[in-house]
Amino acid sequence: MTAVLRENGLVGQQIKKSQIPRKYRTYGVHNLYRYSHPKGYRSCYTLVHEGKGLIAIIFDIMSHTEYERVFGY
Repeated sequence: MTAVLRENGLVGQQIKKSQIPRKYRTYGVHNLYRYSHPKGYRSCYTLVHEGKGLIAIIFDIMSHTEYERVFGY
């Protein structure tokens, strides 16, 4: 996943601000992205401006079931 994010940090789907779980808002996250891995795994990450570029901070790599629990689906 890190190689994919190095190429394009916007590869994931952006999660609406109103749907960002409290778990991530406690870190001051204002943008959250979801990246779908093979076999049903999901990653949640944010993008932060650092110097002249963006840095992706990966919070979780979780199963689809865990993802649904975190997001309340």
